[in-house]
Amino acid sequence: MRLREIRDLLKKYGYLIQYSEEKLSNGDYHVYGLQRAINAIDNLAVLGIFDEDIKRLKFFESIYLSRNSEDKMRLSQDHHQAIKRIIDTAREKVDGYQKLISNSIPEHEENVVSIKLPQYNDLNDLSKFFKELDNAMHTGLATQNFQDEYELQNFDTGSLWIDIIMGSSAVVGFLGELITTAMNVKEKSYQVQITQNLLEQQLELQQSNKEQLEFVKGLFNDQMNTIVDAELQLLKGNKDIDTEGLNQMRTSVRLFADLINKGTQFYSPLNAPEEVKKAFPTQPKTEALNEPKNLLEQKLSYLEDNQSDTE
Repeated sequence: MRLREIRDLLKKYGYLIQYSEEKLSNGDYHVYGLQRAINAIDNLAVLGIFDEDIKRLKFFESIYLSRNSEDKMRLSQDHHQAIKRIIDTAREKVDGYQKLISNSIPEHEENVVSIKLPQYNDLNDLSKFFKELDNAMHTGLATQNFQDEYELQNFDTGSLWIDIIMGSSAVVGFLGELITTAMNVKEKSYQVQITQNLLEQQLELQQSNKEQLEFVKGLFNDQMNTIVDAELQLLKGNKDIDTEGLNQMRTSVRLFADLINKGTQFYSPLNAPEEVKKAFPTQPKTEALNEPKNLLEQKLSYLEDNQSDTE
């Protein structure tokens, strides 16, 4: 697991590892939020650093498995002390690892963009990916004369991540704007892409001629260009970009949108200024990325089944 993923997990769940307590007159305790804290530790189990803490929590099975809508339970003094030690230890680990990660990020990381590739198993697919990525970056960045201000820094073959170091924060910010525009295009063109694929599939099943297929592709290409152009106007803003530059940006955005549609994810630099981070899109959940693909597959399967029934 990469440093970024560990940091993000700790940031997402670490602050939840805490609870409040109320001591009762007989020495017992009412505790509030303990379920949430235990769930947070479970969500961080993938890191491996909480294995012993989880084992100790599971020793108190009724507490570990307790579930109620108020997230409230009553603990004896002995149980409370034991649980408190476990939670405090887990919390200290979170704080310690967060500091370690913060100190481990070199200063130049503020200009390093991380990219998570789709799950490729074929070398040919990898080759196509890098060509498409380079074309998207070079074409888009050329509109601001940034085309030579990036290079590959690292490729983690085990997890299919790459790091690209950019020439400056200005280059990073503009790249983020291109990617955000591509993400917007992807989101607004879901239905267009699904309809296009369904219609093309139907024409192929009906053995339509090549001219009909090309005509349909042309229509949907025009629709895509309309969506892209609308987003480009927002991206252009007050930038001084001529017609050739807009054409380059259109090509770049469509390439980035295609990469995103295939499952590619782009992340801003770890130490980037806030304004640069805001230029990058928020990554959708994995299930959201797969939703259009799954929907398309279902509709194509339905279409093929119906076609078979009519034959």
